[in-house]
Amino acid sequence: MFVERRDGAIVGAYRQLQPGLAEEWLAADDAGLAAFLAGPVAEISDRQFAQGLAGLGLISEVEAEEWVAAGTLPAAILALVEQLPEVGRFPARMLLRGATRFAFGHPLADAFAGLADPPWSTEARAAFWRHCASL
Repeated sequence: MFVERRDGAIVGAYRQLQPGLAEEWLAADDAGLAAFLAGPVAEISDRQFAQGLAGLGLISEVEAEEWVAAGTLPAAILALVEQLPEVGRFPARMLLRGATRFAFGHPLADAFAGLADPPWSTEARAAFWRHCASL
């Protein structure tokens, strides 16, 4: 398939050449193409999200438990919220403290991926969502 990329991540796949848009050919068994075609998991629970972050060492296990049990946001999450424009900080904190489901397509998920160090590609975020869904 011919793939379209943005920032190195596959964002489109086509059966025919798309001049100027998708000119790179990947075999059907390419791992990156297979992951793109599998698509992201649409939603994960707050528990899966916190457990996934703890599993990567991005937050501690204690922070993950406190976040899920009491809505106490981990320091690393608060640091990301502080990088958002001021008008978006309160809504972000409310969502993160109160949501029981996290949507892959939510603008905050994309914003956080861009604030990560190093930033997560769409493909990396989708892989994380798939991993969390398995927890």
